[in-house]
Amino acid sequence: MLDTGTITTQTFGYPAGSNLIADEDTGGVITRTFTHDAAGNMTKDVRAG
Repeated sequence: MLDTGTITTQTFGYPAGSNLIADEDTGGVITRTFTHDAAGNMTKDVRAG
């Protein structure tokens, strides 16, 4: 048996005009969302599932 491995793409979404991460997409599914305060500090990290 030959194990060829699995490739999963992970991307991060950013709102237009911002450098703050809004979400994480793994294999075409949003797996995490992030919230920031007015100063740009991450205040919430919600993981799907």
